[in-house]
Amino acid sequence: MERKIPEVPTGLMSRMAHSTRAMNGFFSLGEERQEALVDYIQGAQSGAEAKSRIEEAMEALEHSQSPSGLC
Repeated sequence: MERKIPEVPTGLMSRMAHSTRAMNGFFSLGEERQEALVDYIQGAQSGAEAKSRIEEAMEALEHSQSPSGLC
């Protein structure tokens, strides 16, 4: 079965492009965890909140932590 990759928000993808560690962390998550993280970011009520959520996710992904507390 082919793995479905969620549509990653542009802001997150842009930030991950500068951090191989975070990108590896994101793509090592299971499909459900990736979708939950994307949903968490997309659920922000403002641009500032989305940016804050992206920063939280980046911090967790760069330190090889599951962003479970984020979503």
